[in-house]
Amino acid sequence: MVNFEQMPLSKELKRALKGLDYKTPTEVQEKTIPLILKGNNVISKSFTGSGKTAAFGIALAERMLQGRAKSVLILCPTRELATQVGKEIASIIKFTGFKLVTVYGGHKISTELREIGRGVDILCATPGRLLDHFKRRAIDPRIFDTVVLDEADRMLDMGFISDIKEILAFVRPEYTHLFSATLDGSVAQLIQKYIPDYKEVLIEDEIIGKNIIEKTITVSRNSKLRELIGIIKNAGEGRVLVFVSTKRYADKLNYELKDHL
Repeated sequence: MVNFEQMPLSKELKRALKGLDYKTPTEVQEKTIPLILKGNNVISKSFTGSGKTAAFGIALAERMLQGRAKSVLILCPTRELATQVGKEIASIIKFTGFKLVTVYGGHKISTELREIGRGVDILCATPGRLLDHFKRRAIDPRIFDTVVLDEADRMLDMGFISDIKEILAFVRPEYTHLFSATLDGSVAQLIQKYIPDYKEVLIEDEIIGKNIIEKTITVSRNSKLRELIGIIKNAGEGRVLVFVSTKRYADKLNYELKDHL
């Protein structure tokens, strides 16, 4: 297995990756980066935690450094993911001089307009807010020759199919990359219509069944908090990661757990 030092990457990226302590690529990075560098469209079935953000972030930054890509648009289903992706890619392009902007709904658009006005090379965006900027003519869609659809299955589940189609019609990208936990159903239809001549990278969730015991507990709405508190207490000194549906509920649960633990 190659390491990042052995990959054909620019010194600016290698310097950033060394600072991030990125040494050996994950499976999705090892398989995806060379394909994107060669100019292929990539469709990847990959799970959360597989390293997919760095996979497309490193490869596309390298193509931009080589002058083989102009600007990159990354579409994400939620503001939380857009922010997370933006922060990770910002750390990867730290020494490149590229300008990254993240845009999403739920806060004042004026701040985003000022940032966009200073120039943008990589844009992380949620679909609805991006269309707002396009319709305000704050961003010229034609500057993007590359589009990444991150967690495409979630975007479609959240009802963004019309927005995605409208965005792709505005941008008309030369290269399109899609990352999703599933590649069937509506995701497959999206691929068939908008992503030609792609290379497929399939990454199975190797974690399940090895280091994690998966259990399902059926509880009523009123007993969820009690059950969760019990699980956390039974974990002892171990760490517990809790996934919830929204930022608002995460804040609410945080306060509730503080009162009981």
